[in-house]
Amino acid sequence: MSAPDAAAARREALEARRAALMAELERRRAAGGQPKPRDRRRWWRLLWLAPLLLLLLLRDCSCAAPPPPIEPLPPGEGVPAEATPTPPRPPDPGRVPRRNRPKFEVEAPAVLPWLATLRAQVTARGPRLSACFVENQRPGALRWSARVDPSKGEVSDQTFEPTLDGVALSAEQRLCLQDTLAKPPYSLDSDDPPRRVSLVVEF
Repeated sequence: MSAPDAAAARREALEARRAALMAELERRRAAGGQPKPRDRRRWWRLLWLAPLLLLLLLRDCSCAAPPPPIEPLPPGEGVPAEATPTPPRPPDPGRVPRRNRPKFEVEAPAVLPWLATLRAQVTARGPRLSACFVENQRPGALRWSARVDPSKGEVSDQTFEPTLDGVALSAEQRLCLQDTLAKPPYSLDSDDPPRRVSLVVEF
């Protein structure tokens, strides 16, 4: 039962109660004369209390119609949310944009003018170099590196590296090669500063 219906029912009950009291009072008056003063006061109190109770009930209950129930929205419907603009994505700091690099012309290293002369004079010492390998019956080759002073034709700081098919050099063979390649001095006719060169020597 809703609140307005309950209030109306209570109001009707109080009206019926009041009517019953009034009817009882009239019946007693008609039956036996005037009621006693005490009974009269009691009936008058009841008659006054009935409207007061009715007023209290009406004040406590709310006669306003209840708000209509909120119907649920169908699925997928509702108040559209405000579209939030997507902030621009910052560029990836790990990627560097490609740029065309300028072309630089790399000059080829200058060819030493006396290197061909040195190579020819080393080749001319081939028979003497072969004498360092008397025990070896087959021809061979090795890489010779040395510091060459072209103004004096002298060599120093010599190192030898056998090729892939070569054999390891003994101490005696190494001394023989150093002596053969260093003496006599080369005739290079150049005032260039000392340079380190590397040649393949065949024997």
